[in-house]
Amino acid sequence: MSSIDPTGSVTIGNMMPGLVSGLDTESMVEKMLSGTQSKIDKQYAKKQQIEWKQEIYRDIITKLDNFRTKFFTFSSPSDTNLLSNAFFNVMNTTSSSGAVKVISSSSQAASKIKIDSIDQLATSYQVSTNSAWKVSKELQGDAIDAADLASFSGQELSIDVSLDGVKKTIRFQGADNTADLVANLNESLSSVFGNTVTATASNGGLKIDGSGGSHTIILTDTVQGDSLKKLGFMEGASNKLNYNALLSESPFAAALQGNSFEFSINGTVIQAKGSDTVGDVLNRINNSDAGVRVTYNAITDKFTMESKTTGDIADIEMEQTQGNLLSAMFGSGQGSGITGSMARMRSTNTLTGFDKMDDAPGQLLDSIMSAARAGGQSFKLHVNGRAFEVGIPALADDDPDYDKNTFIQAINDQLATGFGAGNIELSVVSVNGEDHIQIESADGYMLSFDEQDLQHNVNDALGFSAGNETTEAVVSQEVTKDSTLGGIGLSGSWTIRGTDSSGAAVTQTLVLDSSWTVEELTQKFNDMNIGTLAFDPVTKSLSMSNMTDENVTVTGDTDGADALQSLFGQNSLTFNTSGDPLEIKTGQNAKLTVDGTPIERNTNEFSLNGVNIQLMEESTGPISLTTERDTDKIVSGIKEFVEDYNSIVDELNGYLTEKSNYRSYAPLTDAQKKEMSEKDIERWEVKAKQGLLRNDGTIESLLSNMRTVMYKTVESTGMALYDIGLDTSSDYKDNGKLVLDEEKLRAALSTNLDKVQQLFSSKTDGVGQALGDILKDAAYVSSGSPGTLVEYAGAKTALDTQNTLSKELAEIGDRIKELNTKYEAERARYWQQFSAMEQALSQLNTQSSWVSQQFSSSN
Repeated sequence: MSSIDPTGSVTIGNMMPGLVSGLDTESMVEKMLSGTQSKIDKQYAKKQQIEWKQEIYRDIITKLDNFRTKFFTFSSPSDTNLLSNAFFNVMNTTSSSGAVKVISSSSQAASKIKIDSIDQLATSYQVSTNSAWKVSKELQGDAIDAADLASFSGQELSIDVSLDGVKKTIRFQGADNTADLVANLNESLSSVFGNTVTATASNGGLKIDGSGGSHTIILTDTVQGDSLKKLGFMEGASNKLNYNALLSESPFAAALQGNSFEFSINGTVIQAKGSDTVGDVLNRINNSDAGVRVTYNAITDKFTMESKTTGDIADIEMEQTQGNLLSAMFGSGQGSGITGSMARMRSTNTLTGFDKMDDAPGQLLDSIMSAARAGGQSFKLHVNGRAFEVGIPALADDDPDYDKNTFIQAINDQLATGFGAGNIELSVVSVNGEDHIQIESADGYMLSFDEQDLQHNVNDALGFSAGNETTEAVVSQEVTKDSTLGGIGLSGSWTIRGTDSSGAAVTQTLVLDSSWTVEELTQKFNDMNIGTLAFDPVTKSLSMSNMTDENVTVTGDTDGADALQSLFGQNSLTFNTSGDPLEIKTGQNAKLTVDGTPIERNTNEFSLNGVNIQLMEESTGPISLTTERDTDKIVSGIKEFVEDYNSIVDELNGYLTEKSNYRSYAPLTDAQKKEMSEKDIERWEVKAKQGLLRNDGTIESLLSNMRTVMYKTVESTGMALYDIGLDTSSDYKDNGKLVLDEEKLRAALSTNLDKVQQLFSSKTDGVGQALGDILKDAAYVSSGSPGTLVEYAGAKTALDTQNTLSKELAEIGDRIKELNTKYEAERARYWQQFSAMEQALSQLNTQSSWVSQQFSSSN
């Protein structure tokens, strides 16, 4: 078989070329098919011209519809809608003082307004951190380790110090005592920052201060250095909060209690986690329905919360319900609850297989150890929530088979490679006289087995199964309600002190029993009737809430304080305290006097006798607001109409009169394009499109109707456009373009504004109304009632394929298919004929050779 493309190229199948005749069969067939190929090329050219023509029409439709929408529809902008009252009644108000900003004016605006004085601006309700409260803690390092201090002697130390965003590397000589170390550091700091940044010895370590307390200092290690940690500071340590820092790592002066925080502002609940950044919390508040905006000022180290509304109706109500984030930000009282996490605590260091090892001959483990010689066996477990598969290596040919001990050692070797030596290990322990596998992990490695792990053959053989009908296996080190305090590592005692409703001091003590389960701990605490302790088995969180007394503190002995630290991140807790009073500025109304009358508004932006204004500052006045019709804006809108109208007229006339070059520059075939450069193709197609709409009857009719409207007199006004300064050009080359006499237009607007408006907008015979109808009849983009041009050429959003030109294109497509079928049939016939000729010639040559041989042999 063979195929053709629009260029007429042929793919030869099993046809016989002119091997015997020596003829160029392919060229001869192509010449014989040239008549049909020419018909195909003409159809493709016709198709291309119609597509180009459709593109031009659609571009015209878009421009006409945009022009109509801009000037003659209800959706038109007010500054160009020639049919609207707003266009001709636009007002302009000027203020004699910058104390009043004019936003807009209505057509009913008073011509003169006198503001005698602006006595007070409207302000929002504002809450700020108490002046006695410090949000950020001092930049205090931990006590320097004695070994590190000794190692500093003779070394050059270096750290990066950022002061208000400017980072400098500080290099200084180490010393084996704190006094000399501080002196050396200050000498280097002074050479870079002067006296702005200083270091002092404090609490066995270093403290870095900025003069005046307004500077932001951030400490980081140099690219290749490690001095910062040895000096007792964490990477990125700062004396101010950072929007991008996690709450759990932010230097709040009041250490955050727990990892979950909740508070409400104006009834809107805001929640946060320690993993949120400071910026996350502020954005959450500012984008909520609380109606406030919170900012942090690093210079003053204070938070400010401001209501989005102004006036004496504005208010802010805050309530802290969980954690102490709100207290840390504003210095307000502590809430009644805190949530800690037990997610990283382990209920035990070991997990023991529920079943004994199947290590007897012929049992599961025995067969697995035999199979493990060739490899492909593995042990499965989860570490810190992630699944791991520990492959058991294959044995060499001369290695003895695995036994119980070498098999377990092989697993341990792989665990040591993956997690470090001694961090996760298997061992054999005796349980009721039977061997069980026990797996032990170091701190930081939480082990568990999921259902798939427990069904794995190696795990099952080692005894790690799901248990039986009466006893469930322990398959995780995670804390559950049944985990014991001793297993978790919690001990000691807690002392809870508070003040009851009568003002009497209340003290209760809870001794943590190592045998208690987590559930029993919550029950014992709740039985004290001082609050609620609850464990969430899903999130592994432990929450202490609903503390009933005032000024409650929870402290512990040494072990009890460690337990609080492990659970809540603090070794002591505080609830229901009043805290320092917030700095509050209540909202106030704007107060002004207008024409002798005192006025109050709860916002600085309001309407005054038809003029929308914004008060910018207080003023003793007087301030004059003068309103007059904005003739400049009306003239500007009509100018824009004239420019757009002329642009359309110019473009349409260009299509009607351009030279018909398309007759001489037929669309290129693919074969022709292959012989040309892209620039040559582009230049050719420009010529090939010229004249496609020359003398187009539809376009000529549209232009004629548009010109007629421009000349008409509107009976209700007795005026035509030329009476107000809009006339057609006297130059015939302009083909009906408009010219504007601006002076005449301004005079008409000054003396006959109503008639000018009616000239354009009269619904019965207004010029704007009539021109809009003509454009709609021609180019309205709609499937239900399309304009004539849309019916003919379609648009992307209406009648895209159901239009006259698209139907013509479909007919041409059918014709091309028919011609291609004919072309293929003719081509096959010609090749069959030439092939038959070649076969006949081949037979004649064979006979001739035979005859010649016969004559030769007879001689």
